[in-house]
Amino acid sequence: NRALADETPGDGKGGWTDQGKNDMSLFPTGRQSFDGIEYAIGSLEKGAVMLASPHVKTERPLPRAVPIAVGAKFDTLFFLYTAAWAGDEKKVDGKLEKIPNPVAAEIVVRYGDGTVEKLPFVVGQHLVDWWTDPSWQQFAALNDNQVYSAWQGPNPAVARVTVLYRQWDNPHPDKEIKEIILDNTNSPVESAFALLGVTGARPQTGRAGGIEAFRLSYDGDMDAAGSGGEP
Repeated sequence: NRALADETPGDGKGGWTDQGKNDMSLFPTGRQSFDGIEYAIGSLEKGAVMLASPHVKTERPLPRAVPIAVGAKFDTLFFLYTAAWAGDEKKVDGKLEKIPNPVAAEIVVRYGDGTVEKLPFVVGQHLVDWWTDPSWQQFAALNDNQVYSAWQGPNPAVARVTVLYRQWDNPHPDKEIKEIILDNTNSPVESAFALLGVTGARPQTGRAGGIEAFRLSYDGDMDAAGSGGEP
């Protein structure tokens, strides 16, 4: 639902966070491998699903929740993401108020039998602001929660921005995953959380200990997905 590039800041018509050259236009698209994990990244015109934030101006309101159909069994999912304004403060009555361990967004994994697992993305534990070049202490905190650096590179405005990925080991690999839902409805902060890709993995048949990655394909609005197809 969101372009990676933006031309004019603050006009509500462009892409990414509507900050002009401060965008993700230099992020690699198509089939890419980050830290040994292959993803199917969308196009420059529709390369991410971004959740609503008061900081991002748009012609049509961005969603608070986005379902992505899966319909397959996976042992592990890898989520590729970043966020702008990913801090632990919120303006209340004109003053900044610090919020401990704020959840910027969550991913709900819904199985075919109706049960769910919830993955919170807590600032400082699973997430840093995209402008942050994390220190080793910050990376240590992220790594403790199976969050790792996927890509760091420039954009036309700054020397380095950061994209992370999170590995989630499915506690119910024998259940079909019906869908995953990206949601920030109850977030106490105003982060612009963006999902750039999802990869699923399961053991390869006939090869002990191996895994086979199935890229979740989706259309430009990321409202449909299937395994192994083209984005």
